[in-house]
Amino acid sequence: MNRTLRFRPAALVAAALMLAPCLGAVESKVWVEFENGKRLFRQKEFGQALNAFRSAANERRRMFEDASRALAAAVDSPQARKSGGSILALVDEFAKENFLASELDQINTRAGSSLRKKIDLLRQRRLTDRFRGYLDALYLTLEYRTFDELGDSLPNLQNAAAALAMYPEAEFWIGRVFQAEGELRLAEIQYSRAWDMREAYEISDERFTPLYALADLYRTRGDFLRMEEQYLAVVRHDPTASDPKNEYLRNAMLNTLTKDGFDKFMSLYRTEGDFAVRAYDALGTFWYESGRQGKAVLYLGLGVNRILTKAIDAVRSDEPTYAYNRLTELMGRISARRDLEEFARNAELNRLLFTLADALYANGSRGPARDLWRTLSELPDSGIWGTRSASQLRAPVVKVPALP
Repeated sequence: MNRTLRFRPAALVAAALMLAPCLGAVESKVWVEFENGKRLFRQKEFGQALNAFRSAANERRRMFEDASRALAAAVDSPQARKSGGSILALVDEFAKENFLASELDQINTRAGSSLRKKIDLLRQRRLTDRFRGYLDALYLTLEYRTFDELGDSLPNLQNAAAALAMYPEAEFWIGRVFQAEGELRLAEIQYSRAWDMREAYEISDERFTPLYALADLYRTRGDFLRMEEQYLAVVRHDPTASDPKNEYLRNAMLNTLTKDGFDKFMSLYRTEGDFAVRAYDALGTFWYESGRQGKAVLYLGLGVNRILTKAIDAVRSDEPTYAYNRLTELMGRISARRDLEEFARNAELNRLLFTLADALYANGSRGPARDLWRTLSELPDSGIWGTRSASQLRAPVVKVPALP
């Protein structure tokens, strides 16, 4: 028993020694392998791409498993017991045993308010193995998480390092390789695996990418029920549509849209959340095409609202006093700016507006529907959606459900 207890701290310190010399090289290898995998995928070299993504995932796992062991060694120390669970306090506790007070003052002065710079300055000096391992693990984790996200908490730091051993981006791309090769079941498993690892995504909104991929896969297979479930899973993370506290807001938005029209709706409400736009679009369109117009209107309206809110924010960056007045006027501004025109085209804004108008008409809101059709029909660059809008103005047709 005593031999085991003596061995454990030694093993943890050894882990810290393993982390320090290769940290930057391993991190660089992970990024290079991942980017190389995407390049090979685009070149349709699927076998090589698969190997690159797996290599990136394996290296990322090893890197953060070493970081976790180094953190465990640091936390299992007398200095950590004095730190009160604070990341910064533990840095200072270790530093006090490695430097004179005058040296520390000089380092702190040079670092200013930058924790990263302080870590860099400390790592340039001779340190105990445990302290160096702690700084390396902290620096590595800060490459993926902000200090505010960690909340100056050692448990949060350890949890983040443990979570980051997973590499959902690589797992997702492995799924794309399988799907490209026709292995849909394996792709489904990989997308689900990436979603299960979602807390490790470097960019928060990208964690919904696996759900969208699953929805596309189920659509391809004709499994519309499971497709719908994936989009609804995205929407459940958007409080505007899912929080019970916002039920009154949702009802008010729907009433305004169906009774007072789109301009009033846009004048009164602004919603944000890029990650859910595609889900609102897909669900609203699917529900309209399958004869559920009442459910479709609000989601289509939310999708358009999110897109136009971003456009309005872009206009306000140049004109701070700009206020939305009419859709026709805003669409003219969008057409006049190349960046906004490209954004609207990529978001398929005209198609979404047309589908919203159709859903409004099918739901009994004839006036608001006609207003949207008229706007689209008068836009010089609305293409097929302007043509279809003009046709609907002449002889409105409610789409016959084509999907189960």
